[in-house]
Amino acid sequence: MGAREADTAQGSPGLRLCLTGALWGLGEEPHSERRCFTGDHRILTYMDGTVKVQETYLKNRTGFAHPMPSFNISIAINNTQEMDSGEYMCTVNILDEDAINGKNIGLINLTVLVPPSPPTCQIQGKPYLGGNVTMSCKSSFSKPSPKYSWQRTAPNTQVFFAPAQDLTRGTLMLTNLSKEMSGMYVCTAANVAGSSKCNVTLEVNSPLSAAVIAGAVVGSLIGVGLIILFVLQMFVYRKKKKDPQEEMANEIKEDAVAPKTPSWAKSSGSDIVSKNGTLSSVHTTRDHKLYPSKPASDTASITTAAGSTILYFTNDKLYKPGSQAKRLSFLHNPPTMGDATLQLANVRPSDNGTYICEVNNPPDFYGSGSGLIHFTVLMPPSTPVCKGTEYTRIGGDATLTCSSVEGVPAPIYTWSRVDSKTSLPLANMVQNDQTGKLQLTNLSLAFSGTYQCVASNQFGHVSCQVTVNVAGSPELRFSSSLVGG
Repeated sequence: MGAREADTAQGSPGLRLCLTGALWGLGEEPHSERRCFTGDHRILTYMDGTVKVQETYLKNRTGFAHPMPSFNISIAINNTQEMDSGEYMCTVNILDEDAINGKNIGLINLTVLVPPSPPTCQIQGKPYLGGNVTMSCKSSFSKPSPKYSWQRTAPNTQVFFAPAQDLTRGTLMLTNLSKEMSGMYVCTAANVAGSSKCNVTLEVNSPLSAAVIAGAVVGSLIGVGLIILFVLQMFVYRKKKKDPQEEMANEIKEDAVAPKTPSWAKSSGSDIVSKNGTLSSVHTTRDHKLYPSKPASDTASITTAAGSTILYFTNDKLYKPGSQAKRLSFLHNPPTMGDATLQLANVRPSDNGTYICEVNNPPDFYGSGSGLIHFTVLMPPSTPVCKGTEYTRIGGDATLTCSSVEGVPAPIYTWSRVDSKTSLPLANMVQNDQTGKLQLTNLSLAFSGTYQCVASNQFGHVSCQVTVNVAGSPELRFSSSLVGG
């Protein structure tokens, strides 16, 4: 049959098995309980000492990882594509099937990761001084779904955090726009497979500039209309000139009214002059009463978005009723020169939030002025805690976790092997840099050792370690590879 015997079958000391055939294929239906192959689902077979690659889209990209016959019937897929994702099934024929208790079928799910496609950047809203805009960033395809991050690159570099930035939806909200916020904004869409970028330029204009442009457009349209009206009038006038002028010269109408002479007049109590009766007079009585003389008294208050007042200044007196009283002060005290900048000393995470500044300067009969600012305290990650499966058997799996309680922005987690001089197969290691989870599968003795997790952001990094011990007799299992003697 062209098969050879193995020294010892995995998981059964002293048992000698003879491989007679192996078959790899795609599961017929992902949610079906039926575990069999048809000719259309076969990918790769080894039968009667012959390796055959089936006529599928994988024909030129797949093959056995080891020369056959062998008890390691792992397959390799080159130039993986997103369409290669799915459930793969391996069937092994053993001469004495009773020796393996009928366990001759293995299943494995393959997920091909795809980097984000180039995203599209857009600006929603009118970029006027004091206005609000929302920048959006979206990739049409990615596996897994990407995380979005915004950064201003020109003229000055600036990074953004929640709640202004939404990592999942890819939006960035900019409020109370100023000229200094103009520049180029870059959005990065990233997942574990790669990243891509797009950019958009924000130019903050004053509402007055927009009004001048609109006025120029309207004025131009009115001018064009007047020119057209003048041309039409000239055409009508020339048409009337064709009538005999001699009869017009000798004809005198007795009931004709003499033409009026333009005159200007001002009506009693009127603020508007009337000319030729085309503009009627408006009679108004205006009470020119002066406001009473009263010295200006600035009033300023700082309030959190929750509605609690933390600082209040009125009548040259400063009040600080909040819990931050000992750490709060005005940059310029008293704030009577138009600057109510607030200083907060010894900042801490509890200071995060939205602060509202309200200013009133009597006599101010148009309401009070207010401004919003979102305040975020940045801090390095706290020392993470490493946990996980410390003891497992050959062929088993292990899950390691790493988590920091504090850190703004949220830290990125990176796992590495501390005492390893040889590289481990990446196919057996899957890590999530957002959650700090490391998944180790189909372990061998080579995976024993100490693993280190580093939690980092732009303000610092800290680490923790955990030890994994792989020991014991292996179990006979079929997954991505069947390891034999």
